[in-house]
Amino acid sequence: MQQKYRLILALSVLVLTALTTVVSAEENKINMIYIAYSPSAALELASQINPYSGDIEYTYIPAYNTTTWGASDELLSAAQSGMLGEQDVIFCDMFSSGLHVQMNDAFKLVHDNGTSLLDIRSDGTPSYFDYASNGS
Repeated sequence: MQQKYRLILALSVLVLTALTTVVSAEENKINMIYIAYSPSAALELASQINPYSGDIEYTYIPAYNTTTWGASDELLSAAQSGMLGEQDVIFCDMFSSGLHVQMNDAFKLVHDNGTSLLDIRSDGTPSYFDYASNGS
């Protein structure tokens, strides 16, 4: 009788294992976008050679359309396609207040859905939905 229960238990475990969704390594990656006037060689290199580089998906997106000084076509496309919403972290470097205003709704949406937004070296005082000064 005990052997029958062990067999049933073993079969149950095998069935549960077969039915359990396997999480792929791709789903465990940290998706990170750096949005700036120009790429950061240091960030790109760090994303490639640090001990966790296999867990990081790094993307650079140009921030500006250098003709209009508004958001670049790539940035607008990333917002419209949902790419920004797939990110875990978005670094915004040297954004002007005009760019913050233009991208405010898209950034608020992805922020509200769990993406961490980090503004680095703002050009002037930032003017976006979640700005909090550290006093400097």
